[in-house]
Amino acid sequence: MAANVERLRGSIVPLVTPFDEQGNIDEPTLRDLIEWQIESGSHGISVSGTTGEPGSLSVEEREYLIEVAVKAARGRVPVVVGTGSTNHQETLRLTRFAEKVGADAASSSFRTTCGRTRRDCTATFAPWPRRCRSRSSSTTFPAARRST
Repeated sequence: MAANVERLRGSIVPLVTPFDEQGNIDEPTLRDLIEWQIESGSHGISVSGTTGEPGSLSVEEREYLIEVAVKAARGRVPVVVGTGSTNHQETLRLTRFAEKVGADAASSSFRTTCGRTRRDCTATFAPWPRRCRSRSSSTTFPAARRST
């Protein structure tokens, strides 16, 4: 599956990850937040990025967050998923998972992922420069497939 770059436009809002009183991801609030963003005219949503507390979540929690977001969006707007981690294998696992559940693109700044692909780089939407030459959202999913 190639990312549909044409869908990635306008305001793609990075969402915070809501938690319940027990410290678990608050799925009803997350779904409500996604619905509100869509109804308010956002062109897309982004989860599990630097606003979504990825360093505080386990890989399984991030997969849950990704899947809930994709299902809640129901294809109405693109879902961009932050898959970066300080662990290369986790980054690849999350990127593959995001593709599997139907996310439109993945955003990762894990440097060594760039060197393990035939493409220039994985996608990154970070505002600071990276060593990778490309910041195209269309490179992440193909890159994850080739990094096995």
